[in-house]
Amino acid sequence: MICLDVLKDGKRNAVAVSFDDGSFDEEVVRIFNRYGIKGTFNLITNAVDPGDYARLRRLYQGHELACHGTYHKSLDVLPAANINLEIFQHRKVMEEIAGCPVCGLAYANGRYTQEVIHALRAAGIVYARTAACTGGYQFPEDFMRWNPTCHINAGHNGVQEAAAFLKAMEGYFSGPRLFFAYSHGHEFQGRFERLEEFCSLIGGNQDIWYASTMELYEYVTAQRSLRISADNRLIYNPTAVEVWFSCGDQIYSAGPGQTVRL
Repeated sequence: MICLDVLKDGKRNAVAVSFDDGSFDEEVVRIFNRYGIKGTFNLITNAVDPGDYARLRRLYQGHELACHGTYHKSLDVLPAANINLEIFQHRKVMEEIAGCPVCGLAYANGRYTQEVIHALRAAGIVYARTAACTGGYQFPEDFMRWNPTCHINAGHNGVQEAAAFLKAMEGYFSGPRLFFAYSHGHEFQGRFERLEEFCSLIGGNQDIWYASTMELYEYVTAQRSLRISADNRLIYNPTAVEVWFSCGDQIYSAGPGQTVRL
């Protein structure tokens, strides 16, 4: 029987780290790069100088840029028209910085409603990260309500959470695991050795896929789009993303537009 229980390159574990606000990101990026961690950086753009776009594009090269709002306003208190101003106009600036479409978001102050989700989808957002930590390692059913595993800060809770995930990797496997942490650069101001400790523990593991939030969204969405024949012998991948799956003890992949015969 086909199971969608593996991730990119047949790995069963993934790590994603999301940092909000754009504060002290130079040091955060330096540490991420050292330990092979791919970050998602959710910027606030009201104070970003257009003359700084090129420098920011170089800074975040190899990582993902995502939305956080022009003014960091809680979206649940804005009328629909102002959500458009806060997010759609913000997307335009983010895309000038990134040089590519920017379709992910972290909710400012973690606040949203169903009406906000409708407005975000209309503005081209495909996933949105909340601030409601679960302590778990599951992928979301609804990517517009993507709850992280934990919030890390300059205390040792990030190290403890990372150690717990690594321990879970040794235990019973019931499906792909995602360790999804978020924080803010300013929380480590003057204590970046704590972030380095966290990254040295969670980074550099060959059994982990280090992915941006968008890469995870695209992969899982593509995997969920596989078309499988009634007898589980034919698997068709209608998407542009290569995906992996298992059948019995074997792991297989299906490339973009490919039909795999078992």
